[in-house]
Amino acid sequence: MNNINIIIIDTVSFDLKIAVSIGEKEFFIDKKDSSSQNVESLIPLINSIFKELNASPNIITHIAVCVGPGSFTGIRVGLATVFGLVFCKTIDTIGFSQFDIYRFLLKDKVDYTIVPIIDAKKDSVYTCFISSKINSDEKNLLGECLTINELSNKLNDIGGKIYFAGKDFLYLRDRIIDEKDINYEYCYSDDYSSKDMLYAIKEKISRGEKGILEPLYLRKSDAELSLI
Repeated sequence: MNNINIIIIDTVSFDLKIAVSIGEKEFFIDKKDSSSQNVESLIPLINSIFKELNASPNIITHIAVCVGPGSFTGIRVGLATVFGLVFCKTIDTIGFSQFDIYRFLLKDKVDYTIVPIIDAKKDSVYTCFISSKINSDEKNLLGECLTINELSNKLNDIGGKIYFAGKDFLYLRDRIIDEKDINYEYCYSDDYSSKDMLYAIKEKISRGEKGILEPLYLRKSDAELSLI
């Protein structure tokens, strides 16, 4: 983990997150309901961070980006930004999902299933089922897009405690639980932070995981659906 100078970008929702770690210096941005879902505003923002840290972008050794699931536009903006930053440079790149972060944050729980809830619109959610019985070195948490009813039915088959995570669970809770007798806790009602993201990705790097820079689309876009 020595000599890792890293920038991490998450633009998959309207809550922009950026984390930068250079030497002993760390810098975090968490913007709620951000309008910075475009490359034109994101690149200057990143440049301003380096000015604040009095550092050159040329010393960056790693760049990580959230590849989804989430806003189709947000995913593309994050990936386009990273591809621009690494163009003609020798920099290690890491792709990660929102599910990766929640797995890291809740890894010390015992006999659990983590169920992140991300609103996919159209009466659906992006989610996955991260079990404590799954090897912690598992690299692929692809997730799926389920209707509220499909998710609710799947919960019946889960044994042990459930940890729901993410702010979208809050307003969908009554429909997801639907008076079921479920042993659960609700975590990270304000989503994970840029600091959470930094520590999760540093651990990912320490395990030798990289993750490919490909968008994690769990359903077709509205444009694709209109062609069907």
